[in-house]
Amino acid sequence: MLDGVRMRAKQLFKTSPVLDLGSGMTIFDEMCHEHEQMELPAGDPEENRSRLWQHLDAGGVGTDGVSGGEGPVQTEGIRGRDEVGVGQEEHTSKDRVREKIAEVQDLSRMLNAATKTIELMGQVVRNFAGSLDGVKKLELTRECYLLGLRGAQAVVDHVRANCSDVLRGLENALSRSGLGLPEAKAKAPQVVFWLMEAMCHGMFGMVADAVGLQILGEVYGDIERDEASLSVEFMDLRVHLEHFDCFPESKVAQVEAKTRKNHFARTLLRLAVWEHFFLCRENYKVKQRMCTLLDIGMKSLPALRSTRS
Repeated sequence: MLDGVRMRAKQLFKTSPVLDLGSGMTIFDEMCHEHEQMELPAGDPEENRSRLWQHLDAGGVGTDGVSGGEGPVQTEGIRGRDEVGVGQEEHTSKDRVREKIAEVQDLSRMLNAATKTIELMGQVVRNFAGSLDGVKKLELTRECYLLGLRGAQAVVDHVRANCSDVLRGLENALSRSGLGLPEAKAKAPQVVFWLMEAMCHGMFGMVADAVGLQILGEVYGDIERDEASLSVEFMDLRVHLEHFDCFPESKVAQVEAKTRKNHFARTLLRLAVWEHFFLCRENYKVKQRMCTLLDIGMKSLPALRSTRS
C-alpha cells in the first residue's frame, strides 16, 4: 500500500521540476520592487490562534472547491461581447477562453489530488514515526516535500505562461473596483506578486503541517543534505518553525543570508517568521533579534517565556 501511494505521488506533476526559489522567481521580483512593511502587533499569540481558528472554521471551504461539479463553466459574455452574428474572430477568442478555463480546472484537480496525497503520506509518517521502517519514513517524507514543490512550480509555470492575460484580467477587475486605469496597471503586478507569495506560503505550510514532528529531525536533515536546494532548505525551516520546541535562529540566519538579493524568497522568509511570532510564544530577545534581522517592526511586547501549545 505504501509503495502504491508513493508511486502515485511520483506521477502527480511528474513533468514539473521542483520549485526553484533560488533563481526561478525573477519574473515576480520584477513585479514588486517595494520593500513591504511588516509589523508584529502587541497581541497574545494564544488569542491570535483562537481568532484564526474561528475564522477558518467560519470559512468552511474545502480544497476541492475550485473544481466544483455543478455544471459546465459559463464562458458566454466573458469578454463583454454578446452581439448576434458573432464572427470567426470572436469564436476563436471564446475557444481560447474555454481552453484556458479547462487548463485551470485541470491544474486545480491536480493540486487537490496532490494535497490529499501529501496529507495521507504525512499521516502515515507521523502516526507511525516510532515503528515505521527508517527508509520508508525517509522516502515518504521526501515525496511529500518534492510533490509539494512540484505542485507549486506548476502553478508558477502556469502564471508565467499566461502572465499577460492574468495582468489584463486584474487590470480590468481593479478598474471596475474604482481605480483609474494608470493606477490599475501599476497595481496589477503587485497583486500577482502577492498571490504567488500566498500560494508558496500556503504550500510550504501545508507540507510542513503534514509531515512535521520533532522526533523526525534526523529525517528532515537527511532530505536537506540530499536535495541541497534553497526550496528544500526553506521547507526544512518551515517544519522547524511550526513543530520544534526551540526557535531555529541559525536556520533563519542561513536562509536570510542567501535571500538578501532575492526579493521573492526574502519576503517569503519574512512572512513565515512574522506568522510564527504572531501565533507562537517566544522569548522576547529572540523576537527582537529576528525582527531586527528581517526588518519586521515590533510594537511594545511583554516578555514571554518560550513555550508552545
